[in-house]
Amino acid sequence: MTTTTLNVSLPDDLRDVVKDRVARGGFADHNDYISNLIRQDAERAARERLEAHLVSRADDSDAVDMDAADIQGMREELHRRIAARNGT
Repeated sequence: MTTTTLNVSLPDDLRDVVKDRVARGGFADHNDYISNLIRQDAERAARERLEAHLVSRADDSDAVDMDAADIQGMREELHRRIAARNGT
């Protein structure tokens, strides 16, 4: 993975938050902490897009009722696809 430098200016109170989080552990340094926050935000945005898509499909006139067997079949298919993608 290539990296690039991004300069960020923070007010003192936010800088102190970053320093405190790094000092309490779980992050190697301020770069690791900020990268983690950006990664979490990207994952949240992806979940929001998926949820919006699912809601739009649920409102679709072609929607059908599903029972437990349907849900289980979907789970099995999802696991099969993930395993195939991961080569397992």
